[in-house]
Amino acid sequence: VEIINGYEDGTFGPFRKMTVQEAVLSFVRAHRYVTTGMAYDPDAAAETEPATPPIPAEKPETENFVALGKCGDQATWTLSDTGVLTVSGTGTMYDYKGISYAPWCDYISDITAVIIENDVTYIGAHCFMHCKNLKEIQLADSVIGLGEYSFAYADNLETIEIPETVTEIGDEAFLGCDSLISMVIPDSVTFLGNYVFSECENLEELKLSENVTLIPVGMASRCHKLKNVTIGNKVESIGNGAFEYGWELASINIPDTVISIGNRAFGSCSKLEDIVLPDSIESYGASCFAGCGLSNVTFGENLRSIGEFAFSSCANMTELQIPASVTAIGRAAFYNCESLTGIWVDENNEYYSNDEEGCLYNKEKTVLMAAPGTLAGEFAIPESVQEVAEYAFYGCKNLTAVKF
Repeated sequence: VEIINGYEDGTFGPFRKMTVQEAVLSFVRAHRYVTTGMAYDPDAAAETEPATPPIPAEKPETENFVALGKCGDQATWTLSDTGVLTVSGTGTMYDYKGISYAPWCDYISDITAVIIENDVTYIGAHCFMHCKNLKEIQLADSVIGLGEYSFAYADNLETIEIPETVTEIGDEAFLGCDSLISMVIPDSVTFLGNYVFSECENLEELKLSENVTLIPVGMASRCHKLKNVTIGNKVESIGNGAFEYGWELASINIPDTVISIGNRAFGSCSKLEDIVLPDSIESYGASCFAGCGLSNVTFGENLRSIGEFAFSSCANMTELQIPASVTAIGRAAFYNCESLTGIWVDENNEYYSNDEEGCLYNKEKTVLMAAPGTLAGEFAIPESVQEVAEYAFYGCKNLTAVKF
């Protein structure tokens, strides 16, 4: 098990693939609650854990099968000598606490294909987690839901077609599926769980359902090769860390239905340059575009708040216009933007102002909040200033002196 590292901003570093010990997986889940600001109650979480006991595999009577057994009240499974696991019957599969509880746990390295036959409606939690040789999945049109971690860390899974009947895909269902290149989520899906495609190292293209209204926490985080994302026109919120560390993501179209962008939603998407931020956005979360390649950023008239470090280290950003509607700007929101020529505030804004150099102040000019990165030579702080905010001059490489 590799160590989970922490960052200075209080978030956690890359989650590395770990062994199957359920204690470690629970540890990771607990700390993910910390990073998203949610309270984690181990006792409450334990109450929601699936409690289905493992049902041992039976010895088959035919030589064509390696093992068989029961995996739901009305569902059964067989594993062929060619590695094909077939689930048949009716209704839902059992949820399991982990792959070690699944009846085929002793055969996970032998499973190369999974076939879910007609009349099976739900694939249980953790069912095929860590099936590292699984390459093919066939889902019947009867399937309406995929449980949490259902195919997590299926390293060799290259493609899956999700039928139009599926409405929900649970937390981390495809976490760490490194061979996935493209995913299309049908319009029947209305709910996606947290971290559902996180750590899919080779995922390049992701098309979301038109009927999803919330992009969940960490949905495609650490998908380092993700290039193309299609977001539906009903999305209202982009969750914390949704596309964080998407190093190859150069452009994305955010629909004008989006109201909020969460903390670190696009953090460290270093190639992200082409983006239109719609007027509908009311809030930008902390570090939401930190470390991006953005050059032109236009804020809409509905904007209310900009979180701390929201646009920090955007080295290509040249100018900012703060509309009259903004009531809150967080600490170091424009920190280390070395190409920034000015932060200009609408004169009707009741909370903030600027000077002729493009420095940002509170309305009364008692607090100097930020200086543009291109500020050069000597700078005299106005007499009205009583406080200089943390990081106010960070990134001003050509500034030679500050006079009080």
